[in-house]
Amino acid sequence: MKITSPQEGAQVQANLNLQANVTDDVGVTKVDVFLDNKLITSKGAAPWSFPVVLPVGKHTLRVEGRDAAGKMGSAAVTVHVAGSTSPPSTSPPPPSTSPAAPGKGYGEVCGAARECDSNLCANDLTLGKQYCTRTCDQSSPCPVGSDCFASTSGQSVCAPLTPDGVGTSPQLQPRPTEGMSCAVGRSGNPGPGPLLLLLLLWRRRR
Repeated sequence: MKITSPQEGAQVQANLNLQANVTDDVGVTKVDVFLDNKLITSKGAAPWSFPVVLPVGKHTLRVEGRDAAGKMGSAAVTVHVAGSTSPPSTSPPPPSTSPAAPGKGYGEVCGAARECDSNLCANDLTLGKQYCTRTCDQSSPCPVGSDCFASTSGQSVCAPLTPDGVGTSPQLQPRPTEGMSCAVGRSGNPGPGPLLLLLLLWRRRR
């Protein structure tokens, strides 16, 4: 018994036709084909040709023949199937994400804190409007025409100066820092995180 194709150590395609020369003086009754010691196909009559499909990698093909008297013979070859050993990825592609829309800047009208880049929306009772504000300190001063005011939330925030006696002209005094009170939320109840700031402006006593 001999495997005539493929040859020992050959590099083969995944689909191949295994061929064997099987003879016996009594008569061959059955030929089994094994792939890595696992039976994959059988045949009871010549021609001894077997189409097989091999996975990528190194494999042993073996044929075993039996005759009418129960005697057995075998032959084997080792072959290589080239290709990637990694299975194809089944993970879905990551969802495409659109860049977040830019928020509103300082002084722009807002209805909620989430609309502002700073996540701070001031309800200024002196000016009678709501606008995006931001925190301030000595290293981060307010824009021209605004000043930094303390808040009850522990933050200092920017607010525009007003022209009504506490305004922007050089001869008028700016609003004192302690003249602004800020509370979190419209209800005035303090809470965690930068939500809506309620700005209450107090006039300085003369």
